Amino acid sequence: AAVSAQASQLKPLTFKKTNYGKSLKPTDYKFVTGYNNFYELGTGKSDPARNAHYLSPTHPWTITVEGHAEKTGTFHLDDILKRNPLEERIYRLRCVEAWSMVVQN
Repeated sequence: AAVSAQASQLKPLTFKKTNYGKSLKPTDYKFVTGYNNFYELGTGKSDPARNAHYLSPTHPWTITVEGHAEKTGTFHLDDILKRNPLEERIYRLRCVEAWSMVVQN
């Protein structure tokens, strides 16, 4: 219930349409969402899809920039997106494990 309550507070993302990658044929949704290597959610290929519902992201999201940077600190993602709108992109991902897929963000 906590995750769905947080999700209901989030605004849908909007993307600026681009032609970047439009000639590529996207990989079927079931493959894009079911095969991954996010080891934070498990070491098996299907673990992340099975365990992602345990994530409980909080809003507002922040990004921390540290180290050798012109401007360091903690920044609100909403403030960054106001100045830098998201763009639709389609990418071909190729892995050293001999698989590839075309995904749209």
